[in-house]
Amino acid sequence: GNWTWCGEFLQHPLTDAQHAVFERLAENALTLHIQGFTVVLTSTTLAEPVDELATLAHKLRERVDAEALLMLIEVPESEGSRIHVIARSVVNNVDVGEVLRVFDGGGHARAAAALVKERSLSSLTSQLIELLEQRILPAIRVADMLSQNVQSIQMSATVGEAQRAMLETGHEGYPVLDGDRLVGLLTRRAVDRAMRHDMHKASVREVMEPGQVAVTPADSIETLKDRMLDSGWGQMPVIDQAGHLVGIVTRTDLIKRWGSRPAEPHRREEMRARLQLALPPVLNALLEAVRAAATTANLGLYLVGGIVRDLLLGRPNLDIDLVVEGDAIALAQALQHNLGGTLHAHRQFGTAKWLLDDQLAAKLGFPQAAEQLPPTIDFATSRAEFYEAPSVLPTVRRSSIKLDLHRRDFTMNTLAIRLAPPPDGELLDFYKGEQDLRDGLVRVLHSLSFVDDPTRILRAVRFEQRFDFRIEARTLDRLTAALPLIPRLSGDRLRHELNLILQERDPLRNLERLAELGVLEAIDPALQLDERARAVFAQLPALRAAPPLDPCPADFDDWRVLALAVLVCEQPAEDITRLCARLMTANRICDHLLAVQRACQHLPALPTYNPAEVVEALEPGGPLAWLALWLFADAQRQEVLGKFVGEWQPIKPSLNGNDLLRMGAPAGPPIGAILRDLRRAWLNGEITDAEDETRYAQRRIEAHTA
Repeated sequence: GNWTWCGEFLQHPLTDAQHAVFERLAENALTLHIQGFTVVLTSTTLAEPVDELATLAHKLRERVDAEALLMLIEVPESEGSRIHVIARSVVNNVDVGEVLRVFDGGGHARAAAALVKERSLSSLTSQLIELLEQRILPAIRVADMLSQNVQSIQMSATVGEAQRAMLETGHEGYPVLDGDRLVGLLTRRAVDRAMRHDMHKASVREVMEPGQVAVTPADSIETLKDRMLDSGWGQMPVIDQAGHLVGIVTRTDLIKRWGSRPAEPHRREEMRARLQLALPPVLNALLEAVRAAATTANLGLYLVGGIVRDLLLGRPNLDIDLVVEGDAIALAQALQHNLGGTLHAHRQFGTAKWLLDDQLAAKLGFPQAAEQLPPTIDFATSRAEFYEAPSVLPTVRRSSIKLDLHRRDFTMNTLAIRLAPPPDGELLDFYKGEQDLRDGLVRVLHSLSFVDDPTRILRAVRFEQRFDFRIEARTLDRLTAALPLIPRLSGDRLRHELNLILQERDPLRNLERLAELGVLEAIDPALQLDERARAVFAQLPALRAAPPLDPCPADFDDWRVLALAVLVCEQPAEDITRLCARLMTANRICDHLLAVQRACQHLPALPTYNPAEVVEALEPGGPLAWLALWLFADAQRQEVLGKFVGEWQPIKPSLNGNDLLRMGAPAGPPIGAILRDLRRAWLNGEITDAEDETRYAQRRIEAHTA
């Protein structure tokens, strides 16, 4: 229980000596404003000891109206003077117990005391001020929790329009504007009630909660709480000094902030230090330039996505994704104008891709470090998404950073680092993503996540296997329930996600998990991970690290197509063709897959073929088919493949078509037939030199002219 009220009845009157000390302390009070809190330090020297000085602390703190009070009272003693430090606080952010532990003091966060010897009042006061500036956590202001890019509605809009907007965004309330002036709040409850009375054509003005109830960014969390209680509004508009709407804070925001620890200065410093260490100096300089530009333009700027996740996991990642609360394209254009590079903007989505060039590194003061910059930096205006139907691409609209992060796939990817406005370095974690990283969990944000976008099924497996995490139990249940939605996905989106999995360092783990969950079967029955395919995939990581000289070409890089070919090479050609149509693969890729399938049919009998038969069977497949066969082959067949690539395939006749025409060969198809016969003869050892070749060619010409 809270026993504070008892103090009002239990306080005893001060003695004359105590009252004299009290007045001197009040007169000597030094008022400090640290991190948004009022802290008072006061001191005095006594000629002789006075009893129960601690009783003065509560009365004095109330008189000076401060969140914390520290009294320094120098008292003469037989062994020399000592300073009694008595501290009181009424807020958790000012932990006086932690401050006085530096002097071996005792107590707790709200009340503490210490006895300090051999110090002057002035030096001790200076040290306490320094400690307070280091240890006090910032006060929470509305600016720390508001959501920008707030959705509002004009009071002239209809109730039906408001209902559609609420269904799309999921918002429980909208600030109502008359032009740009705040005039009230529209709640979902009011809209639902109006719709039940068939008021869909009525204006918002008729059903809104009227009034100009609002807070400002500088208001404290206590002011916000009082304003919500007085008005009964669960969504509180935030206005600037000119009265313009700049954001909104919800009751949920307030509850979450009460339940979480405030961002501590040392944590922000830690995040800044991590970025400095993880990124090359030239990239840190570039981010500082972006941060400065955003601060000047009064824009919110956040580093988001995989780089933040990997920063916390200690994994390298230089993919820079920035979310801007405001006009991301305008910010990117300003940076490109000042620093160079090329910009590709997409106004429909509020995104921009900044292509960096070598000159940009020089402008940042790092002329030799251009290769340390990523090829691009992505900018996006913070936005929310609305799915009109399962599996379709979403409708997007401007929103706050909080709602932008809410549209992400998994909690681990909802983390963001504030770059602007200050305090920069703050880790935004609205959805407990950092805890899930610690626990090694892949968790969706809401129950319909896989329904909204079934490609997240494949991404869940990819992240689970890449980080050696596990899919959280309820997330796994929802994943399984959403498998029937996979056929609704477009081939482009499915192929993209499947390619990302096949490009992973160890695709076998991913494929085994996809097969276990029934995902491969849901994509297409042609995707079969049998024991033979498992054995082949087990070789891929080592093969990619050190490709064999034969049969793998030195410049081979089509590993993702090879991996797909391994999955389907034993399927009938019509099934492979169907899969290609489902995944909307390019004709070139489908041709490769079919070539591998045809080449694999020769593998069992390959040791019985003569060299010419080997060349005719395998040459049409190309390098990808040869490497696929190598992976499937045993040692005997690998030896044949090695001879094919290294010895037999390069063999060609020395005579050409013109030579044959001069020797009397008839023009047309016979020329090709004779050249093929010549090559077979060379390969099988029937021709060993130029004279043999000429005699052999003459006999074939005579046979064709007979």
